[in-house]
Amino acid sequence: MARKKKNKSAAAAAQAAASRGVVGPDYVQVLTSSDKIAGKNVSLILCGESHRDAIDVTRANGGEEKLGWQPMGHFGFVAEILGKCFFDENENVRLKCGTCKRSNKPLPLGKAKEWANNLGEQEIEYIEPGHEMVLFWVPLDDGKKGRAYLAELFIDTFKDDDRSRSHVPRDVVRELETLDDLVLRLRTVKTSKGLKAAAYEKLRQDLKGVGEGRQMFIWADLDSEARDLNHRRILGEEISNEEYDSLIRSRKVNRQQDENLWTFDDWFSEVKKENSPSCHLILEGSILPESVELNNYSGQDYTEAASIVRCLSEDSDCSDVDLHDASFDGMGSYLDFIFRRFLHEDDGGFLHCVDPRDLGCVKSCVCDSLHQRWLDLLHPDEREKLSESDRKDRHFNLCNNPEVAKFRSMRDGGELELLEEEQDSEDESHPGQEEMITIPSFEGFFGQGTDIMYYSPHCKISFATFLNQCVGSYTNWDSFFVELFFGGKIETALSMLDLTERTLPYSHLRSPILQHWDGEGYSWKERNDDECEITMPLFPFKRHLKAKGSPTTWTSQLFSAIMESEDAVLRELATSSKNMILEHIQRQSMDPKRADDEFGGDWFLAYLRECHRDVYDDIDHTDPVELLKKTSAQSITGYAKHKIGNISIPSLEEGFDIINQEMETVSLEKPRLSNQAEVLAKIIIDVYVQRLVDFAALMKVLLIIQESETDDVAIFLYAGTCHTRVVSEFFSKHGFKRKCFAGKQDWEEDTAKVLHLPAELWNLNMLFNK
Repeated sequence: MARKKKNKSAAAAAQAAASRGVVGPDYVQVLTSSDKIAGKNVSLILCGESHRDAIDVTRANGGEEKLGWQPMGHFGFVAEILGKCFFDENENVRLKCGTCKRSNKPLPLGKAKEWANNLGEQEIEYIEPGHEMVLFWVPLDDGKKGRAYLAELFIDTFKDDDRSRSHVPRDVVRELETLDDLVLRLRTVKTSKGLKAAAYEKLRQDLKGVGEGRQMFIWADLDSEARDLNHRRILGEEISNEEYDSLIRSRKVNRQQDENLWTFDDWFSEVKKENSPSCHLILEGSILPESVELNNYSGQDYTEAASIVRCLSEDSDCSDVDLHDASFDGMGSYLDFIFRRFLHEDDGGFLHCVDPRDLGCVKSCVCDSLHQRWLDLLHPDEREKLSESDRKDRHFNLCNNPEVAKFRSMRDGGELELLEEEQDSEDESHPGQEEMITIPSFEGFFGQGTDIMYYSPHCKISFATFLNQCVGSYTNWDSFFVELFFGGKIETALSMLDLTERTLPYSHLRSPILQHWDGEGYSWKERNDDECEITMPLFPFKRHLKAKGSPTTWTSQLFSAIMESEDAVLRELATSSKNMILEHIQRQSMDPKRADDEFGGDWFLAYLRECHRDVYDDIDHTDPVELLKKTSAQSITGYAKHKIGNISIPSLEEGFDIINQEMETVSLEKPRLSNQAEVLAKIIIDVYVQRLVDFAALMKVLLIIQESETDDVAIFLYAGTCHTRVVSEFFSKHGFKRKCFAGKQDWEEDTAKVLHLPAELWNLNMLFNK
C-alpha cells in the first residue's frame, strides 16, 4: 500500500508541475554528481537567460510581445519622437514624411486599422530606426467613415529651401503642420537627458486640445503598462526602483492567477522552502561590498594624462539602432529585479553574485540600499572629503585624478573653450548625489571597456595607449592578467607593468580636456561627457578594491580559498576549471571572430563598425549572432551584397603588434591612433575580462560545496546563456550527468518562452531520490 501511495503522490506532483509554466530563463538544465564531492550530493540547476527586461518577462502569455495600432495624441507623439533624437541646438529640425499611402475609399475606423495593418506589414517590419509608422484617420461628416492614411514620419534637419510636401495629401499636410508647430515648441524644453519635466508639463497644459477631433495612431506595444513606462523613460523621467519593482510584483501576481505562470524568482522561492536540500542561488550580478575592501595608500602619485589621450576625437553620433530600440525599457534586466528581491530576503547566505566587471561602480549595483554599504568602505578622511566635495562633480575623485585638477585650473584661467551649460534647475545636484560615487577597482577599470564596446561604441576611450606604454607586449599582458585575477597577488601583477613617471600619463583612458591640433598649434576645449560615463578614467594602481583580508583581487581569493581546502577533489576541480578558462581564452585569442561564442558576435560587430563603417552602415546589424554566421549580407540601400565572411579580426597578438606599430607613428600631425587600434585594444581586454564571470561562477560552486553543512546541495546558477554553457561544459566533463532539460538555447524572436518543468524541479528532494 505504501508503494502505491507513493506512486500516486508522485503522479499527482508530476501532473501539478506539468500545468505550471515558468518564465524568465530560456532554458533550465539539471546536472547531478555521479559521486559525492567533499562528502556532498550535488545538483546544479543551470538557468540560461538572454538578459530580458523584467517588464517583458511578466507579459501575458509568457512574454510574447503583441503590437497593434494604439491611439496617440499629437503632443505625446512629438514629445516621444523628440525624446529619441539627438541633434545640434543650432540645427533646423522638422517632421518629415517618407512613405505615404491612402485608402481607395472611406473606411470605418476598425476597417482602416485592418487596411493599414495589411498594407503596412512590410513597411512596419523593416522601418528604419527613428522612423514611426502612423495611421491618420480623418472622419467624414457622419463620423462613421473616414479617409485613412498610412505615413512614415521622422525627425530630420532641413534647409530653408527644403520645405516641399507636394507628394503628401492635403489631409496629411494639415497634420504635419500641427505636428511641426509642436516640434518647434517642444524642442525648447529638450535637454540631452530628456525633456525638462516642469516646462514640459506647462506646455502640455497650454497646448491641451491640439489636434482634438482628429485621430492618430502609432504601431506600438499593446501592453499598456509597458508602453506607459517606456514613454516616460523616453521623455527623460527617472523611474525609481521601488516603483518599478512594485509594478513587476503586481504583474507577476496577475500572471500566476490568470495563466498559472511563475517567474523564476517565485519558483526558486517556492522550492527553497524545504529544509533539505540546502538551496543556493548564484547570479550574474554585481559583487557585494562586504566581499571587498580598499587597499591602504601606497606607491607613487598619479600624473596628468598624455597628449595622445587628450587628443582623442570627440564622441561620434550614437547608433540609431540603440537610440530607437523601443523594446528596451531602460529599467535594467529581469536579473536586476531578482538581485534586488533576494538581496532583501537573504538571511541565510544563499545569495552569491559573480560578476566583477563593474566592481566599485555604485550606480551599477541597481539597489539603492547598497549605497551606504559601499560608502562604509571609505576611510574616515575620505568620507569627510566626500561630504565636503563639490556636488556638481559627476563622480567623487577618490583617486585624486590630477587631470581633473588640470581641467579646473585651465577652466578657471580661461584657457578652455567651455561647453554651453544647460540652465535647468531640475538637474541641480541634490543631497544624495554623493552616493553615486565610484570606488576604483582593476575589475571595473577593464570591465568598462565592455560597456563601451557593446552599448556605447560612439564614446572614445584609449586602452591602446595603456597597453602599449604600461604593458608592452601581448605575452606580458597574458602573464599580468593571469597573475592579477587567477590566483596571484596584486603586488606581483603590478610589478610586471611599467608604471614610471614616463609611462603613467598613458594610464588614462580619457580626459575632460579635449586637445585639438589645427596644423599650427593646439586649441583646448572642454570635452562633452554627456553621453559617455567613464567611471574609472585612469588605471587604479595606487588606490583600489581588493578581496577582504587578502593581498589579492576578489577572483584570485576565491581560487586561493579552494586551493587551501583539505579536500583533494575540490583542489583538483579548481585547478582544472582555471586551466579550462585559460584554454578558452587562448582559443579565442587566436581568432576572435571564428572562436567567438555562438551566442556572441559583439567583437565582430564592434570591429565592423570601427574598421568597415561603410559596410556596417549599409547592412542590418541588429543581430550580431546571425551576422557572425553569414558569408555575405544584403545591402539596405541597393541590390549588392557585402562579403562580410571575408572580413576577419586579427589575433590578439597581431592586434597588439598593430597597436605598438601605430604608436611609433604618433606625431603632431597624427596625434591619435586609428579606430582599428582602439577597437583591437578593447577586444584584447574583453576576451579576458568576460571569462572572469565564468571563472568566478565555477569557483563559487566549489566554495558552496566546500562550506555546505548539509549532505545534499542544490545550486542554482542564473546567468547569461554563454556563461551557463561554460559551467555545464566543465561539470559535464567531471562526472556530472544530465538529469533533465527544459526550454531551448535558441528561441525564435518574439516567441513566448514558457518552460514546463518536471516534477523533481518543484520538489528538489526527488533530485536526490528521496
